[in-house]
Amino acid sequence: MIEAELSAACERMRGMVIPAEAQRDRLTGSHVYGFLSCEHSVYLDFFGDKERRLDPSPALARLLARGVAFEDDIVAELDLSEPQFEPGDFVTGAEQTRLLMEEGVSGVYQAVLFEPPFLGIPDLMRRVEGESRLGEWHYEIGDVKSSYKPRADQALQVAFYSVLLEGIQGTLPREGYLILRDGREERFSIPELIPALEELLEEVSALFTGECRSHPHRSFACRDCKWREVCAEAPGLDWLPGLTRAERSLLRFEGLTELDSLVRLDPKTLAKKGTMSESLLARAHLHAEAAVQGAAVARRRPRLKDRMGQGCPVLIWSDAFDRRYLAFGLLPPEGEAQVFLAMDTDQEAAAFESWRQLLPEGQSLCHEGPFLGSLHALLLAQGMPSEGPSLERLCLDLMNLARGSYAFPAPIREASEVLGWLEGKEIRGREQGRLLALEDRDAEALRALAVEELEDLRRLMLRLEEASP
Repeated sequence: MIEAELSAACERMRGMVIPAEAQRDRLTGSHVYGFLSCEHSVYLDFFGDKERRLDPSPALARLLARGVAFEDDIVAELDLSEPQFEPGDFVTGAEQTRLLMEEGVSGVYQAVLFEPPFLGIPDLMRRVEGESRLGEWHYEIGDVKSSYKPRADQALQVAFYSVLLEGIQGTLPREGYLILRDGREERFSIPELIPALEELLEEVSALFTGECRSHPHRSFACRDCKWREVCAEAPGLDWLPGLTRAERSLLRFEGLTELDSLVRLDPKTLAKKGTMSESLLARAHLHAEAAVQGAAVARRRPRLKDRMGQGCPVLIWSDAFDRRYLAFGLLPPEGEAQVFLAMDTDQEAAAFESWRQLLPEGQSLCHEGPFLGSLHALLLAQGMPSEGPSLERLCLDLMNLARGSYAFPAPIREASEVLGWLEGKEIRGREQGRLLALEDRDAEALRALAVEELEDLRRLMLRLEEASP
């Protein structure tokens, strides 16, 4: 985009109006960050009953604290000035930030960019050469993230801050950056992100003005969302798992929004109208049945063919940032579960090699979820990527088999959750306990949780074998 178009786009974005009846009077970078994962959560932040918001779970609170500690470590090594103001006094904070920028300090920590109805408090602001209203310099925005890979929502948050910064210095930064978990700096073009940011803010504005309606979208993210009880209050189409947003829109257009209407529909008959596929209608029908019954509903018999055999349940667990590998487990056809822990990075190679040496020759490796991604990353880190294809041919994802064979009332990720719904009861997976045990460096707890998950994988393997043709 040329400079005039960029300025016009920035001006349009800053023209947003928040309705007087909203619970908040400002849109923040966190709202921009969260909108891509769940627009309904952002909508409820403005129009929901704030008394009904839930506190973070203990595990999530620990992760957030871990992210803050990482940010503190990064900031401690930088030469940064910080605006001084009373908590909540963003007018003073913005003025102090402006004075630091005019002074030409090398960098600012927690700058306040306040242009109602927008508020941005980026982690980092760095001085760079280039003319602006300030003089022969201007500033660019950076944020500290606890992930190892940059994401679109993170980059859009930095672009949002950059638009607010343009209003102060008269120059839109050409680039922004993220400092990632491994200390690497990832840079990206801000002008290239402006169209996507403008579109996002237009969607937010349409929700505020009532031009379009906001709907929840059931996913794993709902488990720790502060609004989850509000969304679960009146279960209907939007609270069913296994459907994309586009598929929900098609069903909503046909008036199929309530569980009873979805349970009563005949997929074959309705598919003949030509507006929706029989496959979509059948999935919606079965998930609605599962929600009403509070149990898994069979879709088809598991398609195991000859893959299972005497399968060996296996797992690889990584930490919350999906980088350090700390538990390697397997449950051989005979004998007790074997779990090898790596509580520090220098233990990973030995733990992995002990686990790998015990893998049964030629047997199916029955696993769940992100096992394959972890396996590939490990082999690459250990200099053995060529072994990936041979091991991958033995892998059998029990979660994919379960999702193909049953409709569930909620998203499922672990064998324990599948077994729970097969027995007609909701079971929260072990992820929370695993995160807490990791934060406490509790090796015994991690080992016990890994053994339990391996045993549940074996139980699920047997259930699927019994149900197969």
